[in-house]
Amino acid sequence: MPLADGGEGTLHVLQDIYGGDLRDDVLYFDHDACSCALIESARFIGLTLPSMQDDVFGRGSTALGNAVCRAMDTGVDNIRIALGGSATVDGGLGLLMALGCRVMDGGGVLFLLI
Repeated sequence: MPLADGGEGTLHVLQDIYGGDLRDDVLYFDHDACSCALIESARFIGLTLPSMQDDVFGRGSTALGNAVCRAMDTGVDNIRIALGGSATVDGGLGLLMALGCRVMDGGGVLFLLI
């Protein structure tokens, strides 16, 4: 039985089980009469990515949020995220902001990610 811990390789293990199509590093498949998208966070915000090697304090989750937005735009019923292998330090703030959340500091000033 194939096994993955939610990090690198999870997408391929689940593709072997559910089939589906891989588009833009997102797996689209049908399961229990539901159209699903699986996003492996390590493909977008993983520690092994060149973009995550430089500034350790600049590692954010915006790329993962953008992938979620693209999957939402396809009209799938269910989006699943494998969180293993991620290398961010923003606590998911970039993901939330990519989804349209507004974040303010204690004084009500809008926070912007650069």
